[in-house]
Amino acid sequence: MSSERDDILFEEVQQFRQAWVWVITLPSSLLVLGIFVYGIYKQILLGRPWGDRPMPDAQLVLVSIFGSALAVGLPWLFHAMKLVVRVAGGYLQVRFFPFVNRRVPLEQVAHREARIYHPLREYGGWGIRYGGRRRGWAYTVSGHFGVQIELKNGERLLVGSQRADELVEVLTIEESP
Repeated sequence: MSSERDDILFEEVQQFRQAWVWVITLPSSLLVLGIFVYGIYKQILLGRPWGDRPMPDAQLVLVSIFGSALAVGLPWLFHAMKLVVRVAGGYLQVRFFPFVNRRVPLEQVAHREARIYHPLREYGGWGIRYGGRRRGWAYTVSGHFGVQIELKNGERLLVGSQRADELVEVLTIEESP
């Protein structure tokens, strides 16, 4: 009896691990946390208004909790996000956790090719991006390599992959009778 894992012809997991992501998110998050801690300390603990038009204490606490949750949540999100590309069971699955889980039947793939792409110029960066009707959707995490896929209905998508040639090969094999 074969397991579901036996049916996987291709699987690649990519995550945001570039240094520049952390150089931007961690100091920004720490700065936001520091600002809220200072505001709470000054207005609530010392009893001095924080700013020219201070908000009521209860509102400051709520805003601080919400802002701090965002400040902690953003680095966590970048750490947890991952792009999983899988070919199995007659489907190309593109899962960008925790946002997208897209399954494309392989019989709907009209064209596929490995290519170098320019994430900033073509899609405005990495992540889940829409490049307009001409380019379609892009699911990327890092690098400049991917597989450009055109579906039979004309929809286009780019899947970022550090193993683009291997993914194209598997998609081509799956198309053969």
